Amino acid sequence: VWAIPLAQTYDLIYYSRSLNETTREQVETRLLRPIAEGLKSVGIAGNWGSWHLSAVGVLGFAIKDPELVSYALESFQTQLVEEIGSDGLWPESVHTYHFYALSALVHFAEACHRAGINIYEWEPLPGRNLKTLFMAPLQYVYPSFRLPAINDGWYHAFLPLNLYEIANRRWDEPAFAW
Repeated sequence: VWAIPLAQTYDLIYYSRSLNETTREQVETRLLRPIAEGLKSVGIAGNWGSWHLSAVGVLGFAIKDPELVSYALESFQTQLVEEIGSDGLWPESVHTYHFYALSALVHFAEACHRAGINIYEWEPLPGRNLKTLFMAPLQYVYPSFRLPAINDGWYHAFLPLNLYEIANRRWDEPAFAW
């Protein structure tokens, strides 16, 4: 979870005078690349796997490593196929897990978008895409944006509106326009 803002920070200062070529090399080889390789080794299963693959991808973009980005893109597609339920929800059918995974995937999707790769539109199987992950919770949210306590979900939880601002930006979908 912390590797994504670390990669984003590195990307922000990459061309600044704060880093010279030697420092960049050290940061990448001693810190960022080992983090990405370690995350690859723990796999992509479950909601934690969304954070693993997303961090590897965001780190890959930050250090300009196409192999790390490729790994994350393949893993993203695997998660779309294997993790999304037929109802469009994360397998545990609990909004906390659902939005936890979706938050990670959005970090990666935004990094891809800025690199000219539109994974927002990827759909390896019918109904298996990011848009479905955004649409499904709208079927059971209360008008106050409160989410019901399904399974072991929180009783007092609300739709993460910050994620829906991104969804509204990426799709011309009236359901996200509110």
